[in-house]
Amino acid sequence: MFSRRQKKTGKHKILLLLLLLLLLLLLLLLLLLLLLLLLLLLLLLLLLLLLLLLLLLLLLLLLLLLLMLLLLLLLLLLLRLLLPLLLLLLLLLLSLLLLILRAQEHHGCLYDHY
Repeated sequence: MFSRRQKKTGKHKILLLLLLLLLLLLLLLLLLLLLLLLLLLLLLLLLLLLLLLLLLLLLLLLLLLLLMLLLLLLLLLLLRLLLPLLLLLLLLLLSLLLLILRAQEHHGCLYDHY
């Protein structure tokens, strides 16, 4: 029915069609690979962002700790400066108490003259 030349061109057309289909499949595969690579890059970027956030949080925590240490040192310095004054006040109160007790012992009662 078909001449020899028509059969050859038919085979060529099928081969061309198969080649085109193969090229299309390869292009689709390449596109899929590119999409996967993009997704991986996005995931890596997200991970990097998370790591940066964690580092920032750690830095903030360290800063807070440093501030607390500074406040503690300031409190200790203040206590060191105020300690002699507090001891002097305590000594004064104790001597006053001793004076009152002595006066009571000497006169029998503080309110004796009433």
